[in-house]
Amino acid sequence: MNARTSGARRTSRQNRITASAKTLRILGLRHLRRHKLRSLLAVAALGAGTSLAMSVLIVTQSVSASMTSFGTEIAGGAQLKVIGSTPEGGISQHLLTAIRDTKGVRSATGVVQAVTIVQSRNARPAVTIALGVSCSESLPIGLRGCPTSLKSASTALPSQASAAQMPVALVAPKLLERMAAVGTGGRANGNAGTNGNAGTNGNAGANGNAGAGMQLRTDVGLVPLTGARELNALNGIDDGRLIILPLKTAQRLFDRGHSMDAVYVTADAGASIPKLQARLRSAVGGWNGVVPSGTPPPETSIASNAIIPMLLVVAVLASGIAAVLVYNIVSLSLEERRKENAILAALGAAPTTIMMGPLAEGAVLGAAGGIVGSAGGWLIAKPVASTLSTFTKTLAGAPVLIHITPATFVAGATIGVGLGVLAAVRPALRAARAGIAGELSRRDRRSASSPLALASRATASLVLTGIALTGCWFGQRHGALHSWQPALAESSFFVTVISVVIATASIAPLIMIGARRLARGGRTLTGLALSNLAREPGRTGVMAIAVAASVGTAFITASFNQSVHAGLSASLSGGGSQGVFVATTARNSSVTVDAKLPAHVIQRLARVPGVATANAQVTILAGHIAGRLVEVEASTRPVMDLQLYAGHESLARFNRGYVLVGPALARRLNLSAGGHLRIDTPHGYAYLPIQGVWADGTLVGENVTVPMSTMTRLWGPQLPAVVAVAPRPGVSPAVLARRIKAAHIYPGLQVLTASQVLRLASSIAAGQLAPFWTLQHALLLVAFVAVLTTLLLVGVERDREMAMLSAIGLSPAGMVRLVISEAAILGLAGAALGVALGFPGVIALNEIAPIFIGFSNPLRFDLATLAIYVPLAIAASVTAAVLPAWRAMRLDVIKAIDYE
Repeated sequence: MNARTSGARRTSRQNRITASAKTLRILGLRHLRRHKLRSLLAVAALGAGTSLAMSVLIVTQSVSASMTSFGTEIAGGAQLKVIGSTPEGGISQHLLTAIRDTKGVRSATGVVQAVTIVQSRNARPAVTIALGVSCSESLPIGLRGCPTSLKSASTALPSQASAAQMPVALVAPKLLERMAAVGTGGRANGNAGTNGNAGTNGNAGANGNAGAGMQLRTDVGLVPLTGARELNALNGIDDGRLIILPLKTAQRLFDRGHSMDAVYVTADAGASIPKLQARLRSAVGGWNGVVPSGTPPPETSIASNAIIPMLLVVAVLASGIAAVLVYNIVSLSLEERRKENAILAALGAAPTTIMMGPLAEGAVLGAAGGIVGSAGGWLIAKPVASTLSTFTKTLAGAPVLIHITPATFVAGATIGVGLGVLAAVRPALRAARAGIAGELSRRDRRSASSPLALASRATASLVLTGIALTGCWFGQRHGALHSWQPALAESSFFVTVISVVIATASIAPLIMIGARRLARGGRTLTGLALSNLAREPGRTGVMAIAVAASVGTAFITASFNQSVHAGLSASLSGGGSQGVFVATTARNSSVTVDAKLPAHVIQRLARVPGVATANAQVTILAGHIAGRLVEVEASTRPVMDLQLYAGHESLARFNRGYVLVGPALARRLNLSAGGHLRIDTPHGYAYLPIQGVWADGTLVGENVTVPMSTMTRLWGPQLPAVVAVAPRPGVSPAVLARRIKAAHIYPGLQVLTASQVLRLASSIAAGQLAPFWTLQHALLLVAFVAVLTTLLLVGVERDREMAMLSAIGLSPAGMVRLVISEAAILGLAGAALGVALGFPGVIALNEIAPIFIGFSNPLRFDLATLAIYVPLAIAASVTAAVLPAWRAMRLDVIKAIDYE
């Protein structure tokens, strides 16, 4: 009996599941097969919208995966890594001894891990890792044994003025190919790859001369790599961007003294890694870090902190538009089968049964769109990753490579399903609540919003926009030193975007109503098109939003780029910054590139005719926790040329040992004038008296400016990355630059005037905005799909009306012109609203920008870019009307009229 009951219940469940699946197929999924083009449009709409959100996810996981992979490759078999209080030379010999003496440590290998540049006559300079290792210790990079050429390496440095060979260096064959600098004595001898030593015990070719023509930038100048040996085992580490040097050689070349950059720790067999990590933290002190060996360098977090938040803003907007488009398409599908649903309801179908169809339709469309969005996110993520790579390579020596896993597509499908179902809820509820009699007679139409309601909504949205802009201003006021200010600024920015979108949806129908009156109602095709747009304010608003978003994004991005350029120009032309900037490489904007200027260069610069002053600028990073690094700045001739938010503007006080902190650092640590900043140093915590907080946005405001004497006392003598040279009166910067170049002070010296630095910095800033142009192009696609799907939906709803027009004499060509006119008018109105309501977007972004990028910029509006993107948006709108126009032309008049 029990077995029969159990079997009956099992059969009943199976029957219910089968019935539910059949209901879903009949009510929803078969319509997807029947209308393949419409389904493809829905998938394209969701794909375009979700691709922006997916690009953020892909970029974030790509940065993490790339940097973790890089750290793991370097670490080899080590389980833990000790990071010093600064990325460069933060580990002393005394600290290394303490690590080795810790219980549970089998081996501890100190390394120099310098980020530098290799150059040759035949290729562009390449950022490379120079790894200094000692063969008396186990190597961290996973080689089987120490290469014999390193064991017997001499540590003597080449004479700076001679072309003597580099003391032994091991290079990857991939790097040689990339630099196209293989000499005749290099791989022609075949020593690196033919005898098998490189792949087994790590030995390189004995007669290697692989580095002929290559030079390594170091803190002592350009060092030739003529005596380098190939080592095949290095090809798999950071794609061959690695050079191995003896430890003492690396310490001398990169100004480390007797210090190291990191220590890789291998635990005793059976030792508990978490317990060993805790013991090591106790041994090295809180100003140093102990992390898993594959942990990315903390400085790599700098690269993504500025771009990702801005990317999220546009992604949220695009996802919302995509949901609206799916809403349109599901509504279109339901409009075509209103009578079918009414018959089902009359036959006793429950409201939940009727809702199943559109919800399933939205879910399937969402899943497909999410998968397409994952692929689109990969395309959008590529330029973003390329932009980030320019930073991560100079910060850690490793690029960002796109990293996609099956989980990426699962996440995309999940996001798509969520958007699809959310978009289908309202049409599904409307279908479930529809009146049977009204639906069967097709007289149950929704009434349009009144002009008064539209005007009230538009007024409220514009007032809210003004309030939100005020919130943006308050959020960044006086450097946003209070912890509540960034939250206010960011939330106000989102409110600005949302209120502008709502205003667009309300103002667009009002424009149509006003224009219809001017066009004398519906007596012409233009008047009829305006009447149609005014009669459906919801549809008109959706299309206007899509078109306006594309134009507005272009306007905001271009204007912000102009603001950044103006800000850079102001900073380079004021405060004594005019003159000539001298460095070893144009990449020295990164504090982690190991190619600094020795002290004698500054002395020789001061003796060049026409030089008034030579101001050496020193920067280091302090800290070991990602997101909490502090850039420490010092100069030989400090100038207080920035706005002071709090404290005292006294150079004498500063020279007595007081410091000035950036706004983000002050906000994060609740610092104020008169207090103290605790900062990590190689000797422990230091407490620096704070003179004030000023508008220095370096490292997004996470910085402190100290006297040179303080820098030397806490971190030792540091080589400058840049020297700012001021000309004497009557000597132009261009003339002074030519004189410095002609003096041949230092090999490979880069000499740039302020205007050249401005062009370089502006180019870098424009590169950072390149992802936003990619997003803008995606929004053009979203606008195209929005207009297409909405006009298709409107065409289905107005089929009887169009049939009546045809019956009273409107030709097929006239129908085409009518639909095209609607799209053109809508595109023009949407583009105009995108421009008009783009102004609040530019203002809001410029107000909150200091919180994201650290610097305040003058407000600029780039009206020239509208000459490109306004016509593009209108063209996209008109092109999208081609298919609905074709459908209207082929309308069956008799069938459309005879439905009673």
